Amino acid sequence: MSYAHSYVHPSSIGDTPRSEEVVDRTFEKIDALYNAGRIGGYQVLLIEKEEHGEDVLVDCHPEVARLTAGRFPYVFARVQPVEGVFEDLDGLMGGDGYVRVA
Repeated sequence: MSYAHSYVHPSSIGDTPRSEEVVDRTFEKIDALYNAGRIGGYQVLLIEKEEHGEDVLVDCHPEVARLTAGRFPYVFARVQPVEGVFEDLDGLMGGDGYVRVA
């Protein structure tokens, strides 16, 4: 069983319009992979304040705190791989400016 990969989009941290654009673009791309059965599930979240991050357990990733340095909003994504179906999630997400945090 593979665990979900977690990502933050550093270049949109603190920029609400950019973060919203990144959420929309990422949702479209990841939703297409999900609908094609290439990933098992996903979340794309706009974290607007600390409490929101706590609600979805984002704060359990120490790398998130390092990357965001307490700035909001930021985009956080989780992608559940399907064994043997789609192997390069890090390349896909990295190509869109995401950094893997877990």
